[in-house]
Parts: sequence; C-alpha cells; structure tokens
Amino acid sequence: MPNSQILNNMLPAAIDATYNDVLKSAGESAYALVILLDFLHGIAFFMYFSLVLTPRWPKKYNTLFVVLSSALLYTLPTYLSGAQNLIVADLPFSLRISFFTTGLLCFVCVLFLFKDSFLKKLLHLLIQFLIFITCDVVGSVIVMAGVLPEATSPYDMTPTAYILAKFFFAVAAFAASSCIGFLFRRQQFPIRPRHLAVLAIFVTLETLMLYNTVYVQHGQFNENYFVWLLIEVLLCIIADTMVLHMLKTAAEKEDLEKQMTISQLQSVHTKQMEEDNAQLRMLRHDVKNTLATAELLLQKGNVQQAKEFLHGFHTDIDRESQSFYCQNPVTNSVLLIKAQEAKKAGFLLRADVFCPSEIAVDSVDLCSIFSNLLDNAIDHADPEKDRVIYISAWQNKADYIIRCKNSLSPGKPAHNRRGKKNQGLGLGILKKTVKKYDGSVDVQKDENFTITLLLKVKNDY
Repeated sequence: MPNSQILNNMLPAAIDATYNDVLKSAGESAYALVILLDFLHGIAFFMYFSLVLTPRWPKKYNTLFVVLSSALLYTLPTYLSGAQNLIVADLPFSLRISFFTTGLLCFVCVLFLFKDSFLKKLLHLLIQFLIFITCDVVGSVIVMAGVLPEATSPYDMTPTAYILAKFFFAVAAFAASSCIGFLFRRQQFPIRPRHLAVLAIFVTLETLMLYNTVYVQHGQFNENYFVWLLIEVLLCIIADTMVLHMLKTAAEKEDLEKQMTISQLQSVHTKQMEEDNAQLRMLRHDVKNTLATAELLLQKGNVQQAKEFLHGFHTDIDRESQSFYCQNPVTNSVLLIKAQEAKKAGFLLRADVFCPSEIAVDSVDLCSIFSNLLDNAIDHADPEKDRVIYISAWQNKADYIIRCKNSLSPGKPAHNRRGKKNQGLGLGILKKTVKKYDGSVDVQKDENFTITLLLKVKNDY
C-alpha cells in the first residue's frame, strides 16, 4: 500500500487492517527500511518549506530544523504506529497514531514556525499536497506495472512490493520538492485569495481523478490501463504548471499596475513641486513690489489705503490652493488631486495630515485609504450645509490614525454604490485595507459623517 496520508483516511477500516498485515509480514528489518524511507520523505517535505518560506530562526540552522522535524514530526508517528502493530498489537485502535495525525502535526508546524503570511503558507501546503498525491500514484503505478502486473488492487502487495512503492514515492517526492522549492525560491510572487481558490479546485479535481483511477477502477481497465494513468499524471503536472504560470503572470501584472499608479502620483508630486518653486519666485517678486507700494503709501500718510492694499494682497494669497500637505510624496499627490476635485464640486478641502516620507504603511495602501475617504466625502457631502471637507492624520506611538469628516446629504448613503446598511464599496475597501495592519474602523453619523481609521505601525516618529 502506498504511504499516502490523505488517501488512507479516505479508505475504509478494512484497508487499515490490510496495511497492518503487510507490516507484520514484513518483519523488523523491513519496517526499519520503511521508517528510513519515511524519514527521506520527511526531509523532502520540510526542506521544501525551508526553501520557499522565511523561518523564525537563523538560516544557518535550517539543516538542523529539517532533520529534527523529519524525525520528530514525520517519522516518529509512523514508527509508533508500526511498533504497535508489530509489538503490542492488542492496544485499542483509538490509541494508534494515524497518518492523519502526522499530516496535522506537519500542517501546524508549518503554520507556526514560519513568518510568512497565512495565504502564502497555505499555497505551499497545497503544492506539497499535490506533490504528495502525484508521487504516491507514481510509486504505486511503477510497482503495479513492473512488479505486480497481476495485482487487481494497490493493496494486493507483498512486503517487497510495498517497500519498493515507498522507495519510488520517496525519491520522486524528494526530487519534485527540491526542484519546485528552488524554482519558487528564485521566483517569488504575491499570493491572492483567488489564486488559492483556483489552485485548490485543480488539486481537488486531480486528487479525485487519480484516486478514482488507482483505487477504484484498477483491474477494470484493459491492457492500456497504466498508459492512461500515466497520461492523467502528465496532464495534471502540465495543467498545474500552466495554472501557476498564469497566476504568477496575473500577480506580476497587478503589481506592475500598482507601481505605475505610484509612479504617476510621484510624477504629479514632482510636477507640483516645480510649479510651486515657480510660484514662490513669482510670489517673492509680488511681495517685494507690494511692500514697496505699501511703504510708499504710508510715507504719504495714506494709512487706510495702505491697509486696504495689504488686505487685498492677503486675500489673493488665500485664494491660492494649498500645494503641500505632508512629506510623503504619494499621500501629498493624492491630497493635491482630491483638493482639485473637491474645488470643482464646490467644496474646500482642509487637511492637517502628518505622513512622513518613510512610514510602515505600503504606498499603495496609503493611496487607497486617502483616495477612498475623499472620494466618498466629495460624493456624499451636502453643499447646502458645510462646504468644507476635513481630513487629518497623526501618529500616537504605534497607532497611525486617519480621520475624515464631511456634511451628509439627507437620503444619501454615507458610503456608496453597493451593499446593505450603507456598507458599500468604499467602506468595504477601507476595512479590507485596515485589516492588513491589525487596525479598526469607526464610523459616526449625525449631521456629519465622520470616519476614523486606526492602523498599527512599527516605526515611531
């Protein structure tokens, strides 16, 4: 019987009894070889994750981790289960350590011993599961085709055939895990939930197909049975390779679009800075002329006329739009653009934003937060009430707080377009973004609409 953690748990108890009989007839020396092959597969399993994920320990201890994890979390449960069968077979079935327990221990180990995101760890667990199933089938097929061509079931195995199946399985798993691990180590790409969904569907369908072929229909096919099975395995490998390539391409395209957005905002910021410098030179010239004129009026005793002249100059300066809001170029560019949009809509943007050039919030997320806040404020503010939109941001130790306040038109939802109970698209995006930073969203509605975002950041300014 192949050493498949997943498929064994899908089979009836009668199969478990068959496995016990094989182990008993194999003897102690044969079982030692089985444990050694399990250890080899354990090394392949944990080596893969040490290649593609970031461990919580110095990398120089990777080899030690792989060996110890393989021995303690993968090989030991198999040994204890086999020892019960060979030495103390009268122990109740509930006390056996099953293959499912081994898989669960490995799953928990991967989740807690690596720093990466849950989605990334889940993706690589799915890939390892696919490697496991494929190599398990390959080992069984080789043995049934070459050693036991007369067998009518994968469980029609002698101890020798069983050990051979495990050998081919372990070697194939080690080779596949090494190759794919080094491939992912060189070519990282972001993990999206939809990527996991697509891959999970493929893995599930392939598992069901291979399981049906090997464990249900074996003995019912004609002489081309193993040819068709080999074709299925190859098609699975090709399909998964294509899916991973498409997911990688889609992720890279999405990241490129985000980078282009950031580049455009930085370009706007640079252009605005150049315009500001030109305006400052003009303002310096105007101030110099204005002061000279005011001084001349005062010398002639025209105090009231001088006051009116200076007041008019002050009003002209106030009419100029604010061009600098904060040190962060992306946030500053967003505020500049939204201030112009607010002005066209008949509103004035008042901003008191602290956002340094270096902050532990991704530029794309900053752009998303400020854009969505101000878009919704402009869309839903009441021009007949307060025409001013207020936005502020400040940092309190590890908390970065952003608040936006605007008047609220009666009958208009606070956050727009879709959803129930005013939980529309804009607010949904904000909640999703804030969640990445272990933050919170607070909404208050009375005559005004006030939304406060709290993000947890590492750096303290």
